[in-house]
Amino acid sequence: MHNQLKTILAFCALLLCFSLTSFAEEQPAPGWQLQNLEGKPVKLSDFKGKVILLNFWATWCPPCRDEIPDLVSLQQQYGPRGLVVLGIAMDAKGAAIVKPFAKKMDITYTLVIGDQKTAEAYGGH
Repeated sequence: MHNQLKTILAFCALLLCFSLTSFAEEQPAPGWQLQNLEGKPVKLSDFKGKVILLNFWATWCPPCRDEIPDLVSLQQQYGPRGLVVLGIAMDAKGAAIVKPFAKKMDITYTLVIGDQKTAEAYGGH
């Protein structure tokens, strides 16, 4: 439960920073279309009207692995009220490594395979 509280607080801080920037500039979040683990297209716009927690992560990242149970819990608890957790996996080997990892970790929220263009659109390098 302590980790879940840390995740929620971190999310709120991120949301506040993003909201202040977005509202000040009046710009929507950058759109994207990526593939899910089955190779089907998923667009950010598919979730219009929902509260979206967008999480860039990788299977090799220890803090990313640590937050997965909390993200699963958040999706289960708040999904019925409009929260969508979207995990953008930044693994170089893509779905080949992410799919078995997601199954092993019981990830139940939506996962897509990220790319450099999408990461850069959200401030990544």
